[in-house]
Amino acid sequence: MRGKKRAWILLILLLTAACDQSHEAVTGDTLYVPDGYQSEVSALGLRVIAAKPYYRSPFIAIVEDSEGKQSAMIFRDQEKPELIALPKTYEEIVEQLGQNEKPLTQISKENIFLLEINGKLYWNYESSERGSVYLNLEGIEQSPFS
Repeated sequence: MRGKKRAWILLILLLTAACDQSHEAVTGDTLYVPDGYQSEVSALGLRVIAAKPYYRSPFIAIVEDSEGKQSAMIFRDQEKPELIALPKTYEEIVEQLGQNEKPLTQISKENIFLLEINGKLYWNYESSERGSVYLNLEGIEQSPFS
């Protein structure tokens, strides 16, 4: 009986120790936002129109220059950021997506992402009426998976 009691006490101590260990963030728990990205944007004389963090690299920000031209500024882990000119502005994409259903609310706009899939950029929007919508940079509906 004494041995069983010791076994239970040992088990309780082990479980308590396991529960007391710190729980660090696991991939997918937080959005990936590179440190100092705003400084890099400002250093190029650009301003952020919309930041589109995702759960992993790359981080993509829609930026605008002094002439109003928009680009996707792509931050990949430790690499130098890459700028890709956008043929349609963020506002034009929001307007286009809003034409297909009731006008987009601010919360809906937060669900518009610019994603890199198979080496290309696609706008993505999760629509309650249409499901997942993908547009290429020109605003044409296109699946990145076909």
